[in-house]
Amino acid sequence: AEWRKRTPDSTLAPDLIMAEAQLQLGQPARALDHLRPHADEARRDPQNNLDIASRIVRAETALKRYPEAWAVVAPLLPTSPSWRGLAMSLASTRVDDPRVAAEWMRQAAAHVPAGDIDERMAVAQ
Repeated sequence: AEWRKRTPDSTLAPDLIMAEAQLQLGQPARALDHLRPHADEARRDPQNNLDIASRIVRAETALKRYPEAWAVVAPLLPTSPSWRGLAMSLASTRVDDPRVAAEWMRQAAAHVPAGDIDERMAVAQ
């Protein structure tokens, strides 16, 4: 691709754009193809690779590869409201297996701090 020739030292930005486009077009496998050069690092340290990791999770979920998606999300639930939100959003809108969806919701909700009224309200909705 032309963009790879223009940015040979760093393909992250174009890969993220292409992956997002593929996700929006309903082509999650193609999205993962664009993310592949960055996937190992994102899976190893998703908190510091949010853009990559969140697209990987969305793509894996769309492909119904729930264990792979959950392996990225689960370690971040105790400390990250945004990852809890993503898990609950995907569970309620994209996970087709009701048992998996319920478990994702249960796990994410279990990590919402008791005193966080806003996040607790989001869970209730």
